[in-house]
Amino acid sequence: MFSVEVSYGLREYLSCLRDFVPAVRTARWRGVEPHQLEPGEVRLPWRQRPMLFLAGLAMYFYKTRKVGTCTFTVGEDGLERKSRLGTLSVDWKDVRCVYKLRRAYLVALEKGATPIPYRVLSGEQRNEFESLLERNGVKTARFGS
Repeated sequence: MFSVEVSYGLREYLSCLRDFVPAVRTARWRGVEPHQLEPGEVRLPWRQRPMLFLAGLAMYFYKTRKVGTCTFTVGEDGLERKSRLGTLSVDWKDVRCVYKLRRAYLVALEKGATPIPYRVLSGEQRNEFESLLERNGVKTARFGS
């Protein structure tokens, strides 16, 4: 078990959006789940990039004010996130997929997702996290590489 504290940065937040939003868009268009796509199939048309940037900017400032700094505790039973909003405890069986993006893991839940930036994890913690995902049968997919 390990715990990490996260204060999200604007660049990493926008990077997560740039990596994941095109996957969601493509998956909806094809009628599949994002984890069923190959990374090469996912593209965001250049004309939509400024719109994603502006929406992402607004979402970042809203969420960082509302949620604030988060503390994640990761263990055999699942993960827990403590923030200004309270505590969210998630069992591994309730995680839909963990997406490996360029700057973060994105833990997708039934409603919403939460990023865990790589920068807050030591090599040992990343190995433990990956091992927990595998042992608990959590689906993973990679986008943005």
